[in-house]
Parts: sequence; C-alpha cells; structure tokens
Amino acid sequence: PNLQKVLNDRGTAFRSLGFLEDALNDLSKAMELDPLDPLTYFNRGLTFLGLGKYHEASSDLSRAIQLKPDDLEAYIHRATAYFRLGMYREALADYTKVLELESSNAEAWHNRGATYLRLGEFDKAIADLSKAIGLKIKITGTYALRADAFESLGKYNEALADLEEVIRQNPTDVVAN
Repeated sequence: PNLQKVLNDRGTAFRSLGFLEDALNDLSKAMELDPLDPLTYFNRGLTFLGLGKYHEASSDLSRAIQLKPDDLEAYIHRATAYFRLGMYREALADYTKVLELESSNAEAWHNRGATYLRLGEFDKAIADLSKAIGLKIKITGTYALRADAFESLGKYNEALADLEEVIRQNPTDVVAN
C-alpha cells in the first residue's frame, strides 16, 4: 500500500479510538500526498466534526462531495455540520439530496424532520418524522420530536400518543432527543 493510503487508514483508526488530533495530523498529511482523494476529505471532515470544528468539517465534506457527488454519508455529515452551525436551509438541502439518492434512508428523514422542527415548519417536520417512523428508524427520539411538532400545532392528542410511545419503547431511559 502507498503512504497516502496508510496515513488515511491510520488517521481513521486514530479517530475511531478518539485520538482526534493524531487523526487530523495523519489525514492532513495524506491529503497533501493525494489532494484528489475524496475518502481522505471525508475522514478529515468527520474528525473535524468530532472536534466541534463545524466550518472546517463542512469545508472538507464539501470537497469530498465535489470529488464524489453520490456519497450519501458525506451529505449526511455535512448536513450535521450545517445544522450545528445554524445553517438549517443548507442542512435541508443536503438531507433532501440524500433522499433523492436513497428515499428509504430513515436517518435522513429523521434529521430533515428535526431540521424542519427547528425552523418552525411543523407540518413538514411531522411528515418527515412520520416517514422515518414508517421506515422503522432506530434513532431514539423520533417520536419525541414528532410530539413536539404536534404540540406546537395544538394537536395534543397526537402529541400524547407519541409521548406514550416514547415511554413504551424506553420505560426506564426516556430521552427526548
């Protein structure tokens, strides 16, 4: 294997172990050796996400997408960076792109619903969160988010039903988001 690949792989291993600064160093060196490798940009973008450096993450993930436009995971993680930056319209665009490429992606339905909720677009939030629930999503909090949207619209019976489902699914460890 070439040095660029070894550095990328080691950087990924460092990230998985929580050694984010070491990961960043290796991935940056790998990027210098091959500035056209989308995987290196993707991995460094994830590392920046882990460090809470959302601008840097969105930049690297944008470059990964530019180099590999059909990379669903890069769109999902860039949307996460945008969401954390309060760039909700940009996050919506990325989640929508994921759903255009893979309409059965429950995580994207959930996250787009959460983004609509943040924007106060409650009907759209309910539609997306319902779609995620219909796809048997495993993310804790989808019912709770939808309950928030229902409550915001004054649909208290629907909100109550969703909150009962949250308790049913997690009787000892209820987490809203």
